[in-house]
Amino acid sequence: MNDSVGKNERPSVGKKAASPYLRTLRNMLIAFLCCAVTFSLGLVLAYCIPTSLMENNLRESAKTLTDEGLQYSMLPDDPAWRMDNFTTTIMLNEAGHGDSNPLRSAFQNPYYKGGQDHLDMFVKGIDVRDGEGEWELYSRYWHGYLVLLKPMLMVFNLRQMRMILLVGLVLALIYVASEIFKREGLFACAAFVVPFAAMNVVPLCYSLSLAWCPWISVASCAFVLRMTKRRDDEAVADGLTWIVPFFVIGGITSYFDFFCAPIMTLGIPLALLIFLLRRRYAPHALRPLLMTATSALCWFLGYGSLWATKWVLSALFTGEGTVGDALQRIVLRTNTAISLDEGAEKIGVFDGLTLNFEDAFPRWALLILAVLLIGVAIYAIVNRQKHEKALGTWVFALAFIGLIPYVWYLTTVNHCYIHHWYTFRNQMPTLLSILLVAASLLPRQNASSQ
Repeated sequence: MNDSVGKNERPSVGKKAASPYLRTLRNMLIAFLCCAVTFSLGLVLAYCIPTSLMENNLRESAKTLTDEGLQYSMLPDDPAWRMDNFTTTIMLNEAGHGDSNPLRSAFQNPYYKGGQDHLDMFVKGIDVRDGEGEWELYSRYWHGYLVLLKPMLMVFNLRQMRMILLVGLVLALIYVASEIFKREGLFACAAFVVPFAAMNVVPLCYSLSLAWCPWISVASCAFVLRMTKRRDDEAVADGLTWIVPFFVIGGITSYFDFFCAPIMTLGIPLALLIFLLRRRYAPHALRPLLMTATSALCWFLGYGSLWATKWVLSALFTGEGTVGDALQRIVLRTNTAISLDEGAEKIGVFDGLTLNFEDAFPRWALLILAVLLIGVAIYAIVNRQKHEKALGTWVFALAFIGLIPYVWYLTTVNHCYIHHWYTFRNQMPTLLSILLVAASLLPRQNASSQ
């Protein structure tokens, strides 16, 4: 009797042990399918909006871009203030077309190409109907921003949209920062805000191509704060809990982003998550390291798989060679040359990384950061008894997060070299990680919980 009961119990125990992993894999598959369907339907519906309803605001936007030019910078010779008007013209060009065949347009993403440069193409394209003249198909990206951009253009022009994006992001930052202040105090709150201020949030929101990653990052941080507020829920500290959310965040990033600063949407919410959960881990626990690695892996899986899904869907619906075009672009963007043409200028493996580091951390900024960290270190040494349990393996997890941008730069050599003036913002998680470790060594002033 007893032996038979024992035999019957063993498979049951094994099944229970395996079920959380199987359930997570199932949820990830469901999330993937939901994202693919939602992303596709969203674009089809956006392309159903008659472009005639946007014409007046497109013309007003064209005037703004004509006055500024493609290489406009709010402060001359400062990459932190340079705006991406080049890509903005492409986005508005796309938004003004495609309503004649929404299903096909959703997967082809056409824009008018009959002009001398992209600004000229956009201006002339306002008066061109679908099917007339010369067109470019930009199907290797999702262009999910059109789900928001097309409806907004019915009511707002470019200047107004810039202000909405900026004010909205600042309000979202204030909300998240206030929540961090309530939970962790003044220094943690400052640690969160400083990277956005230091790497300049204004031109981010004034460039339609750059605005989406900070928005996704801040929204993801709000989600992290909400989830971790359940202090008695041990599942929050379990790495499996965060696999699907970071998979979805990666997918949403591929939907909206133009390959501008995607690491921002991984590193910022993940660094905040590890910081908020640090007291739940024993000093030598491996859980924060494992959770960081699995969350990052799942973000990349969501980012890559849903981006590749767009290539496949575009090829199926349009018959175009989107997959081949996308793969060729990947080869280019990871290449150590300016182009794939024979005899093209070569780039050193570390050249892109160096340019991005210098843009993010000029000498004066490094000096300020060094003085700040030295001051925090002196305070921590003087008050070491208060902070002897403050540090643990979670610090190594933040160090891992802080290094991800540099692995990204070494991988996307061509892209980060050519576009260093905006890809340098991939280092926002690096600065955030450094400042969060420093904040953990300082007193939690005005925090509501101790």
